[in-house]
Amino acid sequence: MMPTLHVIYLRSGPVLLSRKPYGDWREMQDEWDDYMTSLGPWTAGEVVEFFREDSGNEARWPFSAEAVRAFVESDRAVMSTGFI
Repeated sequence: MMPTLHVIYLRSGPVLLSRKPYGDWREMQDEWDDYMTSLGPWTAGEVVEFFREDSGNEARWPFSAEAVRAFVESDRAVMSTGFI
């Protein structure tokens, strides 16, 4: 079964991609001190489609389509665009 993903935006700037099974946004807010908002849970395809619709050119996406695919295939629970 493919994991579902959450796109998490932090006030300090990094964007996270998480495969953790959150019950609601409050659980993310409890985990991430500077939580701002989140999207999901989505499939990897839905995440890529959101980035495509939101940002257009893949060079402006927080994570490339290939990075999302590699994350789904990895054992990692969270991927970040910066230091967290």
